[in-house]
Amino acid sequence: MNKLRMFFLIMMVSILPIFVGIMVWIYSNRQDPILYSHKDESALTHGPTFIILNPFRDRKPEMAAENILRQIASGDCEKALFDVPIGELGKTHICSKEIEYKLVDWSLCDRKQNGSIITMRYRTRRNGSSGFPCDGTIEVQESPTKDWKVISVDFIY
Repeated sequence: MNKLRMFFLIMMVSILPIFVGIMVWIYSNRQDPILYSHKDESALTHGPTFIILNPFRDRKPEMAAENILRQIASGDCEKALFDVPIGELGKTHICSKEIEYKLVDWSLCDRKQNGSIITMRYRTRRNGSSGFPCDGTIEVQESPTKDWKVISVDFIY
């Protein structure tokens, strides 16, 4: 029994630095929101088929996008898109399609940054439609006051 206890102690002492090292590396790379991304070249997807998100990433851009998605899902499409500069025709199209294919659930499937603009792609689930992989795109931009504004919303219906 004493040898077994010693074996477990040695294993824990050797595994703990590896775990701590991995966590330090992830934290030091927190500016990279995606730790790992895999795209299946044989699949007809518009983005990665699998990603691992950095748990230490800045989630403020995602919170701005998800606020819009929550409002759209609750039926407040006009209110959600009121400040988004996509034009009245774009807002009317999205809101009319949201009545037909109500947004039920979503998950982040890709995130890319180009300067001050972050493009997030979402995998959505809707009533009356099976949806497409990564069929929603929301772009946000950091304002001078350091908050994030949604500047573009687009969905494939």
